[in-house]
Amino acid sequence: MPRLSEFLGMKIYLYVDDHRSPHLHVIHAGEQGVFDLGEMRITEGDPGLNRTQRRALRRWTERYESRLWELWEDAENHRPIKVNLPY
Repeated sequence: MPRLSEFLGMKIYLYVDDHRSPHLHVIHAGEQGVFDLGEMRITEGDPGLNRTQRRALRRWTERYESRLWELWEDAENHRPIKVNLPY
């Protein structure tokens, strides 16, 4: 599962092998949540993010939205992914 970024104590990963709709995994303090790219929100789990972190995650995903969709497609087609999207 490639790590896309890390900021404000959150680690953001892309993992397509669990057969869900396009999403990111957000890990914070050992807890995990799933951020759905279509809905642009956490739809599963609770990574324990505070309001500042939730806003930052939303801004980050909005900034990189088109790139995240491209990366999702690359991963689904088994193309190598090596990226760090800064905050």
